[in-house]
Amino acid sequence: MYVTLLRCSLDDWFDEPSREELLEHVLTRRFEMLVGPADLEGNVYSALASEVGYDRALIKLSLAHDIATSPENFTKPAEERQRLERALSAAGIDLTDLARHRA
Repeated sequence: MYVTLLRCSLDDWFDEPSREELLEHVLTRRFEMLVGPADLEGNVYSALASEVGYDRALIKLSLAHDIATSPENFTKPAEERQRLERALSAAGIDLTDLARHRA
């Protein structure tokens, strides 16, 4: 189900932002996902939307940097997220470090 949601969210992405805009979008979505709703029981849909939003942005940023991925790789979202974050870091884009400096 998660893969289907992610694929549909990517199908709805029509604009072509620059790498800088994509990076800013990824950092914003990452922050929203990590902070998460205070009460998960009341906000399961919000938590899911945050994860899908981050993963969608992460896919776009990864592809912009020639890192192969697709929604089908997200059958285990945390594992693919971690793989892409590591690949981006190896390409010089350390999301954790950038987020620290952004705050």
